[in-house]
This record gives sequence, C-alpha cells and structure tokens, in this order.
Amino acid sequence: MTVRIPAFAHDDGDIRRALRDMLDSCSTPKEVRTAESTDTRHDPALWSQLTEGSWTSLAVSEERGGVGGTAADLHLVLFELGRAAAPAPVRTAAVGTALFLDHAFPDSARATELARAVCAGEILVPAVEENGSPVPVYDAAAGTVTGRIPLVRDAAAATGLLLCAADGTWLTVRAADAEIRHQPSLGEDNQYALTLTAAPAEPIGTDPAASRTWRTLRWFAEACWITGLASRALDLAVAHAGERAQFGRPIGTFQAVQHLLADCAIGLQATTDLCRATALALDAHGTAGAEAHASAAEALEAVRLHARTVTRNTHQVLGGAGYVQEHDLQLYTRRIRSALLWGADGEELRELVLAHRHPNTPEEKAA
Repeated sequence: MTVRIPAFAHDDGDIRRALRDMLDSCSTPKEVRTAESTDTRHDPALWSQLTEGSWTSLAVSEERGGVGGTAADLHLVLFELGRAAAPAPVRTAAVGTALFLDHAFPDSARATELARAVCAGEILVPAVEENGSPVPVYDAAAGTVTGRIPLVRDAAAATGLLLCAADGTWLTVRAADAEIRHQPSLGEDNQYALTLTAAPAEPIGTDPAASRTWRTLRWFAEACWITGLASRALDLAVAHAGERAQFGRPIGTFQAVQHLLADCAIGLQATTDLCRATALALDAHGTAGAEAHASAAEALEAVRLHARTVTRNTHQVLGGAGYVQEHDLQLYTRRIRSALLWGADGEELRELVLAHRHPNTPEEKAA
C-alpha cells in the first residue's frame, strides 16, 4: 500500500526519483535524530546539498537566482522532503522568503538581492504572525523595528529574519539583533520566540496585499510537507502489519487492521489530490489570486483532518512499539502533531474556502 501522486497537473518523475535517492542517503532517520540534538536543529550539510542541487530554488525565477520551475514541481519536492522529515529550512527560507519575495515584490531591488542570497544558500526565515497577534512596529524615521513574534521556525539557524510590520511594510533584520528563545515542542523542536527591541531594519516594500501571498505559499508548503510525513508514517505501519504475526498469521490479514490502514490511505490520497490542485491553481492563476488562496486553505485544512487519522491509526497498528523513541514512526507522527498545532485557525480556513466556493450562500440563507 502506498500513496500515489496523480499526474493531473505537470508531474516530472525525474524530480521525485532524483530527490528521493538523495534523501534516502543523506536524510535517514539517523540524520534526523542527530539534527534534533543540535542547537540549531537543522542539518547544514543537507541544506548545502539541497542548495547545490537547486532544490531550494526550484520555483524561483531565473532572474532571482532560481531555476524557474513550476509550483507542480515544487509540490513534488516538498512532499519528498516531508516524507524524509528532512531537517532543512526549505519551507521557511526557500518558500517563505525566496519564493515569496520573488512573487510579492517583482520590482524591488532589495527583494532580488535577498532572493538571490537564499538561493545561494543563506538562511533567511520569515518571522510573520498569521493569527492576528500583535505585529512588530516599524519606526521608519529611526530605521528600527520593535515587537515580539511568539513562534518562528528555524530562527536559530538563520542569519536574517523577514518581518511584516503593522503598517504592511516588509523588512529584514539581522538574527544577531534579535533575542531568540527556544520554544520546546512535540515535533522537530525548531520553534523559537523572537523579541525585537529597536532592532536595525532594512525595508523591502509596503504592500498590505502581500500578506495573502505569503499565507498562500505557507499553507501550500505546509500541506505538502505534512502529506509527505503522513505518507511515510503509513508506509511504516503497512510494513509492520506485514511483518508482525499474531495468532499464527500477519496482523495485516485481519480486517480490523486493514480498515485502519485503508482509512489512512483514502484520506492521504484525497489530501494529495488537493495539494496537486493547489499547485495547478498557483501555476494557472498566480500566488496572489483568490483561487490559489482558497485552494491552499482547502488543502491545509484537509491535511490537518486526515493527518490526525494517520497518527492515530498508525500508532494503533504498531501498538506500544510505535511509541518508543527507538522506532522511526515517532519521527514523523511527532512532527505531524506539532504542525497541526501551528498556524492558521481551522475555522477561518473553512470559512475562507466556503466564501470562495459558494459566494452567494449568505444571500441565499437570508432569502
């Protein structure tokens, strides 16, 4: 049993095979465990390999130092990185910063400089709050920014931070000018609280609409990543069900176990289709469009729903063995559970999707 990525949008099989071969050799469970124990909680060697192979710049335009690939290609990369639980800041630096700046500020020289730097291997991660918490205040006259962001991924590995101030100005600060405090979490443990006190900042541009572009890309990247994690967890559970014997035969032959695994596979196939649909919408309508925004929200909310089923059912199939640190399953289910607690409010995502898919519903209800 495996999750198949359908090719209803452009699907380059060479991308999947090449990246999976690389990750199978340099992002094994052993490397993932090693990265968890480091101060920065990421693997610099893996990041270098991904950068050298242009995996981190696949969908960035050639003018900004990237390859100029499509969102459909990027989906394959994010899925495979999730499947390997790769300890590298691809979702944050490569997607949340480089790809975002490429799309949101096409005419900004500063954005070009930053995108090129990330494509070349610099780690610049977004410190952007999406749940309505107070955002940093930018003092344009003094050129400083002050505020606190409660959850920032990969901050300890970064040399710089991308922020969105209260007035819609996007800017960067040096990581050395921020107070970065580790926030323990269930997953990869790479979350930090960021405090800025009159930190020197460099503006990129002011565009309140850019926040929607950033959220669209973040939701898309998160949905693809979690789907990859859940796919690997299901693979491990299926392998266990075929090896573990009870009452004289493999437990995978029992109908109750088959139902648990089938529920996981059906849900993951649905979320994979939605991620691919989002990639198609991004390629067809752009990152700023309402269709891509709603599709990304739909994919993320569906992934959250079905990933819970995967974590519950795979651990039930493995029993006590799946809960011990020595087993690989927890490397993926912990990260899934941690990701489910972070980010956009689920009710807001559902309302966003409903408003886009059924724009006349309020009027119909009133009638």
